[in-house]
Amino acid sequence: MSANENRAVHRLVTYVSDDVADAVKGVRQFTGAASAASIVRQAIEFHLDVGLGIRNAEDL
Repeated sequence: MSANENRAVHRLVTYVSDDVADAVKGVRQFTGAASAASIVRQAIEFHLDVGLGIRNAEDL
């Protein structure tokens, strides 16, 4: 991967990580669930699997 591609991937992962952190905070505030991270993880896995057809890292 080129340096530009590495920077682009890093920016994307940082952006997505920030969104996931916000989602966990939102779920925790809305539900009071201590397992908010688990709820968000399941939602992301469902979206990747069903919405995008990505079932494992090799599919990326």
